Amino acid sequence: METHPEIARNATRVLAGRLRALTAMVEDLAFRGVLSRVAGLLLSCALGHHALAEGDHAACVRITQADVAAMTGSVREVVQRALKTLEADGAIRMERAQIAVIDTSILETWAEKPSA
Repeated sequence: METHPEIARNATRVLAGRLRALTAMVEDLAFRGVLSRVAGLLLSCALGHHALAEGDHAACVRITQADVAAMTGSVREVVQRALKTLEADGAIRMERAQIAVIDTSILETWAEKPSA
């Protein structure tokens, strides 16, 4: 670390980013319902803000309901109901092996709702 302090700075930056992501995840699990978490995940994917793995910005392109469930701390069946609600509300369109975001403002509204 003394010879290459830039490595220590970069490692600290990566760890701080992971800690922020973990804190946000715990906050979501504690204060927001599944529908809100699913809407938030789809919104961040649609806006290009959600990298599931460091350096993998295309990770949201092919995402399954099981993946969404794992990332939102839920199960596929509950995620499926949330997706149907979002589709009925006009936020998304469910296509074969794909979720198309139609209206990000509707997703924003759902993503901001606290747990009921």
